[in-house]
Amino acid sequence: MIPPFSSPFFRCPICRELLRRQENSLVCPHRHTFDISSGGSVNLSGAFGKKHGDNADMVKARRQFLISGAYAPMRAAVKDLLDRYVKEGVLLDSGCGEGYYSEAFVSEKRQVYGIDISPKAAMMCAKRRVLSGVAVASCYNLPVPDGICDAVTNIFSPFCREEFLRVLKTGGYVIDVIPAEKHLWELKSAIYDTPYENTIRPIGIEGFRHVTTEKVETRFTLHTHDEIRDLVLMTPYFYRTGKTGHERLSALTELSVSAEFYLLVYQKL
Repeated sequence: MIPPFSSPFFRCPICRELLRRQENSLVCPHRHTFDISSGGSVNLSGAFGKKHGDNADMVKARRQFLISGAYAPMRAAVKDLLDRYVKEGVLLDSGCGEGYYSEAFVSEKRQVYGIDISPKAAMMCAKRRVLSGVAVASCYNLPVPDGICDAVTNIFSPFCREEFLRVLKTGGYVIDVIPAEKHLWELKSAIYDTPYENTIRPIGIEGFRHVTTEKVETRFTLHTHDEIRDLVLMTPYFYRTGKTGHERLSALTELSVSAEFYLLVYQKL
């Protein structure tokens, strides 16, 4: 196994020079130094000591839910798209979370790096010990040099057009995963009086050519209240749900849910 950060990829968030590993730190030519945590991630967000992104409970809930395999069909479909369009090169997983998806994208010819604004998520991702490097950072200010990436995966994270264009090579790809109109419809129906369909943004994005869109549909059953709560806690619904909705959530002990995803492939012009 190649140690993380063995190849220079991240850049200094202060001077934007390339960072190289020196013992247990990443160091730029101007001697700005960023320590690699015991978990294996490095904080390049500039937000030391501040809390951003998913908290520990949300990250734990996401891991518990994802290891059930409920979203495995979507993960497999993204991997198939990568194998089709980006068989080799450098991949950045933007908003990598705890690494469930990132880990599946690693191959002998594909180096995978991850960034997430949540220090807890980045640490859990790094602990998988399969990525080439994981950093705490915002997708709106990627600590990555211009034109270094062959692909970016973006799963349920903000589509940062300017930054993705900047870090991608000409002809590089973005695989963007978004919820379809009725994603988790049964869950919404159980906790809201008037469930709403997800709004889908226009396909066209300046600077990119839309290559293809695939839809993945799957269904799974949650058999305990804890499993249902894990799903809700890893979504925005937990904090957007009022008292009545939480009371309904507390009463649920089993729920069959449909999940629907759009996988959009874009190529940088």
